[in-house]
Amino acid sequence: VAGKYVLRTQVQANAITSSASSIACHIFTSNRSWLVWSSPGIITSQCTFAGSVVADLDAGDKAYVNFRVAGESGDIVDIQADAGAPSTSFCGWLLG
Repeated sequence: VAGKYVLRTQVQANAITSSASSIACHIFTSNRSWLVWSSPGIITSQCTFAGSVVADLDAGDKAYVNFRVAGESGDIVDIQADAGAPSTSFCGWLLG
C-alpha cells in the first residue's frame, strides 16, 4: 500500500581484518537510495551498525539493504544472523 514507511536495518559484521578500508550501508527503494551509515576505517573485527530512514513508497515498490566492506583482503566478511538473538535485521512499517 502506498504511504510513508520507516525502514530500519541493523547489520553485525564479524571477522573484519585491519586491511578493510571502509564500510558502507545503503537502503535502496524503487525510487531512491539512502546512505544509512559509513565508516572510513575499521576499529574492531566485530562491528554492529544500525540506521533508519522514512521512505515514501508506492504500492508494489521494493526495498533492500546493501552492505559493503571495501579493501577486505580475503573478500569475506561474516554477517551475524542468529534466529535466537537476531543481530542483523531489516524491517519496515507504515506510518500512514
